[in-house]
Amino acid sequence: LIRSDEPDFHRNIYLKIFKNGNKSVNMIMDPGSRSDIEPLTKVLEELIGGIDKIDIIFLSHQDPDVSSSTPFLLSASQRAFVITSQDTIRLVKMYGIPSKKLKAIEDFKTETVVIRDTGHRIRFIPAYFCHFRGAMMLYDLESRVLFTGDFMGGVNTIDGNPIYADEEAWDGILLFHSIYMPSN
Repeated sequence: LIRSDEPDFHRNIYLKIFKNGNKSVNMIMDPGSRSDIEPLTKVLEELIGGIDKIDIIFLSHQDPDVSSSTPFLLSASQRAFVITSQDTIRLVKMYGIPSKKLKAIEDFKTETVVIRDTGHRIRFIPAYFCHFRGAMMLYDLESRVLFTGDFMGGVNTIDGNPIYADEEAWDGILLFHSIYMPSN
């Protein structure tokens, strides 16, 4: 977990290192905004040896707070590519991302995707309209962790830097969803 440091609207950027023997695949999820590049560069240097070691970038949706660092990451890691929904691709390609670096989730033949080099399995789960038509979540079958993107996200209403939601978090979650996902 790599957190941005804004007091009211921070981002959680996740790195998953899939390992099997001497092979590994580094996936970064919702890599943040352009303002996250400097701290992200430092953390990735410590964790995996640098940005150039990123293999996969998963974007849950297109908002700039979670995706605008993507062109920089792709230029720093020539082997990296983006996995996201077709709806998200339509918008993030406006950042100047080459089509050959974009892989649509809808193009996979099965619901569960196997990471070729390590054998790990992941599943992409639609989170339609939470808060974007093409929003997707990623479920890691090995760790049994669901990366939800903005679904159940919240505005900071709690002092400190909590990562786990508890009863205190509901005010911020309600506020975020009321602003960004209003509905009857």
